[in-house]
Amino acid sequence: MTFYTDESGVLDFQNRYFIISGILAPDKKADRFIKRTMTKAYKLYGQKSKNREIHGSELAPWQKHNILKKLAKNQKCKVSYLVVDKFKIDKRLFEKKGETFNYLFGLMLQPILKSVSKDINIFVDNRNVKVSAARQLEGYIQTEAFTNWGIGHEMKIE
Repeated sequence: MTFYTDESGVLDFQNRYFIISGILAPDKKADRFIKRTMTKAYKLYGQKSKNREIHGSELAPWQKHNILKKLAKNQKCKVSYLVVDKFKIDKRLFEKKGETFNYLFGLMLQPILKSVSKDINIFVDNRNVKVSAARQLEGYIQTEAFTNWGIGHEMKIE
């Protein structure tokens, strides 16, 4: 079981919103479907991108719609997201961006972890999360999951 995540925005006050989202592939068939869909989308819409990543800000609304419509065809996949209006939360949360990211990521991830009973691999966009920060994120999520969320299955953040 695999959960792919990405975020949009930065934990600062230059832009209003910070978004974290992810899509769950509950089995190998769904995983192949997601990978195939995103590979096709990149070939169609991602030529401007240097790092093989499609940025929603670079897409027209109809292009975003097409990608999401295609992903929605697979009813086994589950989506989770969190939209943070940074103008409406306490500014002190941004003094420790790593801890704030971990907390927000946990809020987005919790419903997915509660909805599954198998071990899960969680992929985080590694351009924005350093290796040491990824280990801290994994420790934070595991601690919350095992002690506060009632999760018993294993998870690995990569």
